[in-house]
Amino acid sequence: MSMLKRVSGATVFICLSVFANTAFADEQRNCQFDRVLTTAGEMQASNWTVILAQTGPNARVVVDGSGDYQGTVKNSGNGAAEFKFSTDVSDEIITVSPDGEAAWQINFRDKKTMAYFGICNAAKRTQ
Repeated sequence: MSMLKRVSGATVFICLSVFANTAFADEQRNCQFDRVLTTAGEMQASNWTVILAQTGPNARVVVDGSGDYQGTVKNSGNGAAEFKFSTDVSDEIITVSPDGEAAWQINFRDKKTMAYFGICNAAKRTQ
């Protein structure tokens, strides 16, 4: 019996799952958000690190200290990108300009809104 015939369906599934998780993104940006406009309308210092990864229209947003979220991304022809995702309590949009300036709008389900501002590095190919 050849080695190929001895590989079970479960083994193939596990191998494909591991490969898919390590090769998720075609492009990745690292962002630092250092200012926040609070729900009370006050501008304050902040310190959030966010990784934005994308494969086609699919996005993965990793907020350091908060969570890992799946979403969508829409790229414009000029290098800007808009990442949309949701959490248990909010719908969120991170917009990155062609120059890397970033705005992160959080629309809470209780109708309050806050926004973070920062910078992202240029998108880097990961594959």
